[in-house]
Amino acid sequence: CFNRSLGAPYVNNKLDPSRISPIALKILTMIPESTDPCGKLTYSIPSHDREDQAVGKVDYQINEKQSLFVRYFIGKHTVSAAFDGKNLLLMSQQISVGKDDMVQTGSIGHTYTFNTTMLNKIHVGFQRSAIERSPTPGVPTWQELGAGVFSPVKGYFNLSITNYFTPLHGNNNPAPWAATTFMLSDDFSMI
Repeated sequence: CFNRSLGAPYVNNKLDPSRISPIALKILTMIPESTDPCGKLTYSIPSHDREDQAVGKVDYQINEKQSLFVRYFIGKHTVSAAFDGKNLLLMSQQISVGKDDMVQTGSIGHTYTFNTTMLNKIHVGFQRSAIERSPTPGVPTWQELGAGVFSPVKGYFNLSITNYFTPLHGNNNPAPWAATTFMLSDDFSMI
């Protein structure tokens, strides 16, 4: 510890609770109280995640000059929110909010051999990412804490305390993100 006495407005190194914002006091009810004389707090963030992946592959020889292939991959990663209704510090890592991510890729290819010196390959493919970060049940909004701030998303608020801690990770804004890209290529080779 620092082994020093704080000056006014502290009395016996404690601030009169009437001088603390009622909103800050409500937030502190969701931060565990340290039993360490210096205020050190040790906690762990549980990880409740699951990842599933599947791959599909087909190769087909149509005839001696033509072949076809199909490839497909899907990956899904889900994470349940870690907040237990009591400890906001459980929300301090990106893995600690609810999310549902899915990635898919697929391609189809056709090869045609004209003769021993000429070959044509055509490929068609796609890639899709869909990411959903969801609000966390039980996390209060600023409005619910009593602040005169519009809170459009229930179960979400952002907070950072300079030189102390950030109980809510900044990259956890609840929202969906989706992107799809397509690919087409045709390669003609002559030797």
